[in-house]
Order: sequence, then C-alpha cells, then structure tokens
Amino acid sequence: MNPIAAVHAARRWRPARRPEAVPLKWAWPAYLSAADQLVYATGKGYYATQGRLGIPGGPPVTASQYSDTSNVALAQWMLASLGLFSVAMALAAVRPWGA
Repeated sequence: MNPIAAVHAARRWRPARRPEAVPLKWAWPAYLSAADQLVYATGKGYYATQGRLGIPGGPPVTASQYSDTSNVALAQWMLASLGLFSVAMALAAVRPWGA
C-alpha cells in the first residue's frame, strides 16, 4: 500500500461499536466457571481465617504439610485472591467491560 492510500485509509477508520455481552447460550460456561471459582475462593478464605490448609470437603492435611508452609494464612489468602482473579477473568470474557 502506498503512503497516500494509507493516509486515506487512516482517515476513514472509525472506532468499533460498543461491545455487547455475549449471549447466554454461549456464555454459560464462563458463568459456571465464575460461580465455581467463587465457591473455591470462599472456601480458601474460610480456611485462611482459621489458619488451616486444604479445602472444605477435601482430604485431611497432614502435619508435615503444615511444617512445609511457613505462613498458612498468607498462603490461603493468596489462593483465595487467585480464585477471585479467575472469577474476574471468566466474567471479562463474556461481559462488555472485558472487551
């Protein structure tokens, strides 16, 4: 493309229309994933307040695993924040604000 044609093409450029939400028939996996990760983050936050390792309903954690983790509450809070981040990522894929 020659420079003059590029300038004319740039002048004709218009911003894209406002993004819209993805229809529910295509977005339900993202909403299901967001709900699942929200439950995960809630469980991790609950265990962080108690200073315990593991997840609710999961297998019991041995004492040796506690000795491997220097700050149990911090580790659980970090995992809870990662769960909340994954909720935001799943919703950003289907909501207009994530476009």
